[in-house]
Amino acid sequence: MPAPDALIRLIAFEVGRIPDPTRREALRGLLIEPLLQHRGAEFGDSGARYPTWLIGRGEQASIGLAYSEFGYGPETPWGYVSISHLSLGTEAQWFSHLDDAFIASGLAGTAKPG
Repeated sequence: MPAPDALIRLIAFEVGRIPDPTRREALRGLLIEPLLQHRGAEFGDSGARYPTWLIGRGEQASIGLAYSEFGYGPETPWGYVSISHLSLGTEAQWFSHLDDAFIASGLAGTAKPG
């Protein structure tokens, strides 16, 4: 699990690789100071909690963007999660790249450039 400074650099790298400048700026507008949470899994392991960084959230959405090397990672460490339910969600919510999680979350269609 990366330290906050390393995670911020990793987020910056992922954002910088987004080819569409409008989508890139929209994602930047949703980023927050990384917040460490411990989220449960939907895949068995009842009671298990996994360290997860909440890294972004929609203004009025109940969905946030997250990073976790546990659960469905490390191959797919970028995901979208419920803000109110401390769960990792399903495997379909986790991706290899932040941009993919941003698009799949639906937040890309509602975000305004930062």
